[in-house]
Amino acid sequence: MITARDSIQKAEFFDEEENWGNLDMVHYRLIEVLDVYRKFLGSRIHLSPTESAHAEVDKKEHPPKSWHYAIPGRNKFSRAVKVFPECDLYEAFIMALRFQFTGIIIWPYAENIDMGTTQEDTSRGALTLDLRTAPNFRVIQYVDKNGKYNYVNNVNDFEELLKIIKPTL
Repeated sequence: MITARDSIQKAEFFDEEENWGNLDMVHYRLIEVLDVYRKFLGSRIHLSPTESAHAEVDKKEHPPKSWHYAIPGRNKFSRAVKVFPECDLYEAFIMALRFQFTGIIIWPYAENIDMGTTQEDTSRGALTLDLRTAPNFRVIQYVDKNGKYNYVNNVNDFEELLKIIKPTL
């Protein structure tokens, strides 16, 4: 069986020192896909310093059904990671759409949302990328400046998201 430790040894852009949490609980494909994503993006991405790829369920760092958790009966390994790209958030999001991430959450206000202030530069921020187990179904959400999760279900929702992360379009 391939493990996350096997994948991290082969990774070009990531290593064990990053904030993976318990690396033994991270799905190996998350590291592989993230590494190739980083290569095609052409810009560094940093794992969140506050939210590891694998979170402990009892710490309640995420919603109960988060893919950051290994949940018995659903998934043996955590399959989500929050990243901060050094490029524009728009570019990172559009590139993520080209990959097999089945869950993408865009955080245009990520840097300040916990402090209760509004970040004006929404071209920066973070993405949560996951490999949930429904390969033919993708969930896209963004978190607004009030911390509310919004689903992107149709063209109008997509246009609203783009107005936030690429206001010059």
